[in-house]
Order: sequence, then C-alpha cells, then structure tokens
Amino acid sequence: MMNETSTNVDAIERALTNKYAKSRSGEAALDRERLVSILADLPTEAMAGNSPLLAIIKNEQPGLILGEVEHSIIASIDDCTKVIFSLSDLEVEIAQQLRFALPQLAIALLRQPDLPFGNGASILTILDHLVEAMIGWASNLGKSGETLYHKTQEIIEALRTGNPDIDQLEANLVAFLTKEQGRINKLEQRLAASETGLVRSQQSKNITANIINRAMAGKRLTADIVSFLQGPWYDSIQLIVLTKGVDSEECFRAGKLTETIIWTYQPITSEDETQVQREKQKLYRIVEHLPGEIRELLVALEHNTDAAQAALEIIESEQVQIISGQPLEFVEFDPIECEEEISVRSKVSRLLMRKVNAMGPGQWFIYESDDVVIRIKLVLKLEDVKQLLFTNRNGMKVMQRGFDELAYYLSSGIVKALNHDAVFSTTFRTFYQGLVEEHDRQIKRMAERKAELTREERAREEAQRKAEAKAAELERLKQEQDRQRRESARATRLEQAALEAQKEENAQIIIEARKQVEELAIGAWLKLPGPDSQLEECKLAVRIPATNKMIFVNRAGTKIGEYTNEQLAQLLVAGQGEIQDEGIEFEDTLAQVVTRLRQDRTKSFDDLTGTS
Repeated sequence: MMNETSTNVDAIERALTNKYAKSRSGEAALDRERLVSILADLPTEAMAGNSPLLAIIKNEQPGLILGEVEHSIIASIDDCTKVIFSLSDLEVEIAQQLRFALPQLAIALLRQPDLPFGNGASILTILDHLVEAMIGWASNLGKSGETLYHKTQEIIEALRTGNPDIDQLEANLVAFLTKEQGRINKLEQRLAASETGLVRSQQSKNITANIINRAMAGKRLTADIVSFLQGPWYDSIQLIVLTKGVDSEECFRAGKLTETIIWTYQPITSEDETQVQREKQKLYRIVEHLPGEIRELLVALEHNTDAAQAALEIIESEQVQIISGQPLEFVEFDPIECEEEISVRSKVSRLLMRKVNAMGPGQWFIYESDDVVIRIKLVLKLEDVKQLLFTNRNGMKVMQRGFDELAYYLSSGIVKALNHDAVFSTTFRTFYQGLVEEHDRQIKRMAERKAELTREERAREEAQRKAEAKAAELERLKQEQDRQRRESARATRLEQAALEAQKEENAQIIIEARKQVEELAIGAWLKLPGPDSQLEECKLAVRIPATNKMIFVNRAGTKIGEYTNEQLAQLLVAGQGEIQDEGIEFEDTLAQVVTRLRQDRTKSFDDLTGTS
C-alpha cells in the first residue's frame, strides 16, 4: 500500500511540475518545512481580498525561492480555488472566510499531495460542507443566517490555529449542519405540501385558459358556443390538466377538439368553388361526429351536468344551422381571465429544456434582474403543470416559475446554476487527475515519438545500407565488367601478338625479342598496355622463375599486368610494348636488329649469302 501511495504522490508531483515549473531555474530553493512554517504564520490581513496565494507568499517573503514541487502545489491551489469560487459564487463575506483557510489547505497538500484522492475526513471535506451549507447564505437571513455565519468563522478559526483533530472538527460541523438542515427540511416539506395543490390548481386554470383563449382569439362565435367553451368545456380541460398533465395525450386531444369546435363556426370565405365544396364536405363529416366526441369527453370526466347537456343541445342545433347554410348570430366576447402567458418557448433551446427537465430539488441558483439579486433553491418540481417552486436558505418561498421560464432565464443569464456538491474535493480531484492523465499522455506521446524516430532512423539506416549494398554491387559488377573487358582485351592482344610472332617474316625477330626479355632485370622500365589499352610506363617489379612469370607496376606501385617471357616477347614483336632502360644502347640495339631483320625480308638468298 505504501508503494502505491508513493507512486500516486510521485505521479501527482511530476504532473504538477510538468504544468507549472517548466521554466524555473535551478537556484537553491526553500525547504518545504520552512515553507509550511511561513504559511502557518501568514497574518489574517494578508489573506484579505482576492490575491492568489502564490502572490501573497512572495509579497510577505520578498526574494523567496520555492522549489519546483512547492511552487507547483501553491499554483495549483490558486487555479483550483479560482474555479471553485466561480462555480459556487458565494457571498463576499463567505468567500472571504473560506480564503482565510487557504494557507492551511496549502500545508495539507504540501504534506500530502494525494489528499484529494483520499476517502476520509480532511480539510477539503470540511470546506465542502461549508460551501454546501453557505451556498444559499445571504446577509438578510436574520438570526438563522447569523448563526450559520458564526459557525463558519468558528470552523475556519479552528483550522487556522494549531493542529486540529480533523475527524473531530468535521464530526462537530456535520452534527451542527444536520440539525440545521433538519429544521429547514421541515419548513420546505410544509411549504411543498401547502403549495402543491394551490400551484397545480392555479396553473391548470392558467394553462386551460391559455389553450382556449388561443383557439378563440380572432374567431367569429355565437353567444352559446362562447358560453360553452368558457364554462363546461373550460372546467373539463382543467380537470384533464390536473389529472393527466399538460403534456398528456388527453390534454393534446382536448386542445385539438377545441380548435375543431371553433373551426366549424367559421364561415367559408374561399372564392374557389372547388375549395368551397371541399370545405363543406369536411364540415359535414366533422359535424356528424363532433357532438358525440364532445359528449364522450364530458361523460369520461363525469361532467355530464344539466348545463352541459343543455349547451350540447344548443350546439347541435347550431350545427344544424351551419349545415343547412342558415346564418348565425356572432357576438363579441372577452377572453378568460388568467395570468399572462410568457412566450419564451421559441427562445429556448432543446438542450436547455433537457437541463431543466433533469434538474431536481436541492439545486441552488442565483437570480439577478432589475437590481434584485437573490439565492434560490429548487424545492418543488411539478412535472404535470411544468412549475418550479423556489425558497431561500430559511425555507421560505421566494419564487415560482415555469420550466420554459427557467430555461429562458438560464439562457439569458438572469439565472445561474451554482455548484455546491463537494466542490472543493471534486475540483481538486478532477484537476489533479486531469494533470496526471495529461502528463501520462505526454510521456506516451514522447515515447511513441521516440519510437517513431527510432523506426525512422532504422529505416533510414536500412535504406542507406541497401543503397550502399546496391552501389557496392553495381560497383562490383562494373569492376567485373571492366575486368572482363580488360581480360578480353588482354586476351585479344596476346592472341594477336602470338599470331604476329608466328609469321615467317618475324621468326628472327621473335628470337631476338625472347633474348631481350630473358635479360630483363628487376627494375627495368617498359611501356606496356594499361587498363585502357594505351601504353603506360611500368617497371618490372617481380620475376617468378618457377612459373616463368613477370609482374609489372606503374610509378604509383599499382599493378599494370603480368606476362610470361613468351607473351612479353610476342607483345614486343607485335609493337604492343616497348623496353626502356637507363642504357640507351639497349633500346637502340634492339631497334637496329628489328629494322635490319625487316629489311632482309625483301632480299634474296643470294644477296644475303653474297653468291652470284
């Protein structure tokens, strides 16, 4: 377990320094315990205001150099608390009290960086309880508000002084808040019980009135149908809203039936005879079944009163007049009195409506409009009539709004949802976990990049190796081709030289040439065919008597060729080689012999022997 804890702490510290300490120098830093002492001794007045804790420390201790981990932990506290106070949006007095505890929070995290991941009591869980308790606090809550504020001061002071027993301190706070919340719950329950019936009744009237008023607006109606719609029919739909809900199929059907009843009373105004006939056919079909549908709905609601029956008889009589084309006497009428319907549905997105539908009792909000700023808590949510009831911190009713209205208020910024559910613990845990995961992802990306670079380097090396091997193979093939070409050229030269030496006229010359070759000493210079078949100066470097072979090199010591005595003599006879030596007579004598022998080829035997 210790190893796992150590690993978690190491991972958190690495992640924090990765975010906050990338550019810090390696100067000698303050010892952590010394920093703890400085935090413990920070005066209360230094914490007044909204300055970041890191700035306060440096202001109190100019020139102070924090270690990378210490700097990162303090910086993370500043970032997290900025988020926390934004989410909870506490009253200034409460937020200031919580800020007084930040040095102690810093001490706790310096000593235990993985504190947000713990399950027991800690300074974070104590701050969670305080935020949840104070989220609805306002300065005008009277004695209850004062008691709560003093309790907050007491807890913060206990955190700041000495080394409190965190378990005992949290137990004391929870006991106090549980008692306080029990009292408020009773008030909220009584309010909900008394308001539920009233809200449902009032809203069912308003909803029903708006349904009927919208359908009747601008229409031509008789006194009897107006009386029916605003009397028995109004009561019937109201009962549907109460028992089935405003979004029920029954309520929808009643609304459409209302529109149909009113439509049958409207004169056909089209000038198109075909359209007029269609409208009449539609009217005949509807009128035939309409009274039965109305009666069926009223009976289902046990609303079959004598007045309703009388009204139905009058409606049926008027329907006969409509069918027969007899004129009706239309009257002016007023809409049913109700609260004005707020038309916000078109301005509200489905996303916001889903959020409102998902909200439950216990959620806190801030309402700001026309210089009015109040904290409100949702305590009652009536799905059937789409109404929400809000109270203050003391459990007193302060507002009632419809679902659409709240969604509109949220979209326009009039209402802002507040986060108060373990906000300190969850914010730090989420933030630290995010940093650790991001650091892990960076390490993974770096490892993957390194592996990729290694693969690329290996691929380059392999490609280079293959290229070099290919080049070497090409060079080898070229050299082999050159060698074969040279060997072929050499073989051709030797073959041609042999043929030349075998000619009858060169018989004496080859004898002389063999003699000259045999007399060549090591170091003798000759001109022999080089790699390009051109004559090149070379020196006799080695003579191997056992194989009757001579090896020749150029002035750079590179081998030019190797020949047997016979091959060299044949080359000399064929003019494919020359002997050069320090004694010029050697070359001249050989040249004279060769010249004389070639001249003698044209003389007869008698000329050569001197006979006549």
